[in-house]
Amino acid sequence: MKIGFVSLGCCKNLVDSEQIMGMIKRGGHEIVANPKDAQAIIVNTCGFIESAKEESINTIFKMAQYKERNLEKLIVCGCLAQRYTDTLREEIPEIDAVIPIREYDTLASQLQKILGSDTLLDKAERVISGNPWQAYVKISDGCSNRCAYCAIPLIRGDQKSRTIEDIMEEVNHLASIGVKELTLIAQDTTKYGLDNYGELMLPELLRQVSKVEGLHWIRVLYMYPDEIVDDVLRAMSESEKIVPYFDIPMQHANNRLLKLMNRRGPKEDVLKVVDELEDKPDFIVLDPPRDGIHPKAIQKIIDFGVEQMVYISCKPTSLARDLEVFEAAGYKVKRATAVDQFPNTVHIETCVLLQRKTM
Repeated sequence: MKIGFVSLGCCKNLVDSEQIMGMIKRGGHEIVANPKDAQAIIVNTCGFIESAKEESINTIFKMAQYKERNLEKLIVCGCLAQRYTDTLREEIPEIDAVIPIREYDTLASQLQKILGSDTLLDKAERVISGNPWQAYVKISDGCSNRCAYCAIPLIRGDQKSRTIEDIMEEVNHLASIGVKELTLIAQDTTKYGLDNYGELMLPELLRQVSKVEGLHWIRVLYMYPDEIVDDVLRAMSESEKIVPYFDIPMQHANNRLLKLMNRRGPKEDVLKVVDELEDKPDFIVLDPPRDGIHPKAIQKIIDFGVEQMVYISCKPTSLARDLEVFEAAGYKVKRATAVDQFPNTVHIETCVLLQRKTM
């Protein structure tokens, strides 16, 4: 059977999509790029925020139109399918099957029944849908944090970490087929292993992944600052393959608002991580909110003493204020340009290259 696939949402959803495509391919089906040619279409949805839900619903309706041609089966899975299982089944009769995330343990057998395949298997090699040298590896699913605004625990449940052995099997396979750039992802990567090993295992995982031959770059996303322990920093500094890059989901710098959001840890956790970094940056890119850089943060930035930095601003008045501070600290504006990223409005982005003055 010819099967079309639409993957929406985040990189974690993309990994799910690539694994499902691997199962489909293993089952003897053909994956087609053009939905017009598909006999069955699978839509892996996102249901996190309102705009993502709208995109998912619109995509389902768009794919349903192909039933007027040769489309036989329309299958919906992913976060929207988990969050609104019954509603989708009742309100959109064109959908032949809704498979929520909590039923992924029986995903292979459900697809086997819907698509009519005798060889559809759980364990199948992923289909890399993007650049062949890049891949995401999901080290855990779900989240045990309870941020007031976030639906992830409702959709995907508490954190469930994979074993190191299972992850390494996938990493070794990806390296064997030519993947050079690997990105480890989870909703909270720094808590990896706490649920199944009883301790934080990200440092050990990083050390093992960095030993895999063929990999050139290793990135880690979604690192909560309060769990970036010394051993994480050591593991990152021990390997030249691990990119010295911290993707920290910092929602706000106001502790009162963080508490209202039910976020884990105050702003001081982020400052502590910055203070404990032994390897200092060579170059800094600044992209603060409209109000500019907080006075405490701007001094820490200056203390790094980098030769050059780029300041991206969406508010000229806060940019002008901060540039005065940088100039007083020994920096000068070398180049500036305005970028119209908001057509037909009064707003612009301003990019400024700052150079440390030579004595």
